[in-house]
Amino acid sequence: MHKVVFLGMDGNVLAEMEVADGESASAPEAPAVEGYQFTGWDNEFGTITADVTITALYELIPAAILHQITFLGMNGEVLAQLELEEGIALPVEQIPVAPVIEGFEFTGWDISPEGLIVTSELTFTAQYKAVVKTFLLTFQGMNGEELGVFTVPEGATLEAENIPIAPEVSEYTFTGWDRDFSVVT
Repeated sequence: MHKVVFLGMDGNVLAEMEVADGESASAPEAPAVEGYQFTGWDNEFGTITADVTITALYELIPAAILHQITFLGMNGEVLAQLELEEGIALPVEQIPVAPVIEGFEFTGWDISPEGLIVTSELTFTAQYKAVVKTFLLTFQGMNGEELGVFTVPEGATLEAENIPIAPEVSEYTFTGWDRDFSVVT
């Protein structure tokens, strides 16, 4: 008879048994060890021919590498922060909706996040373009006839050469237009 001892990773005895010469030993269940994965035993135990000590072998489970992903608004404010594992695609459902800003239109992110595989820390910044309001200026004569129509951006001034000349109307003197259009609002 031969003595067979099974040890855990920490050296504790998991099982001890007597096995007849030429017979096989039955391994106990290897205990779970946090952060490690059981990979097998350091000795064969199919045919026992001498006293033997068999130790459980473990492999360190590599920790997931996490990267911080940040989404910033137009003025640098944090819209969302995610911590994602390296090697995965950035989940589309976790991309925040860019805020609506009056006078601006969201045009996308400075880096396209769709389908991006995370390999490092990333910062995405919302991109906008100014939306210029325009107004229609219509000049009418005394009797409502259209003298000129102009599209003018908000805050702009109509060029003097574009202002229509008021038609002459008998018995009347042109005194000016009924509204100030020096700055269009």
